[in-house]
Amino acid sequence: MIRRNENIPSLIKAMLISTPSAMIYLQIDDHPERIAINLTGPAILGRSDVALVDIDLSPFNGADKGVSRRHALLDRDQDTVTLMDLDSVGGTFLNGQWLQHLERRVLRNGDEIRMGALTARVYFG
Repeated sequence: MIRRNENIPSLIKAMLISTPSAMIYLQIDDHPERIAINLTGPAILGRSDVALVDIDLSPFNGADKGVSRRHALLDRDQDTVTLMDLDSVGGTFLNGQWLQHLERRVLRNGDEIRMGALTARVYFG
């Protein structure tokens, strides 16, 4: 026998309006700990010494390694996560290939991102 549960409609409604997210982990150079990112929308990678950024790379010597204040953008569209260069001075590279200004590339597990001389591996979890 199926019982009617009054909470089901509100549960379904909550699931429909909740923002989907993707857990992404960045392994910066040789640092032992990964940066965990709960990507629910666009996130700017850069240095927070002056600019507003979502992922601050200053603690990883970002300035000395040529990371721009607003260097690159991570974004997601349903099940796809993309990387885009934000006209950085030091350039953004995905697996050794240079990204042109505002060019979007799809990220895959284990990809290497280079921003200036700072290197990060991307992992999905």
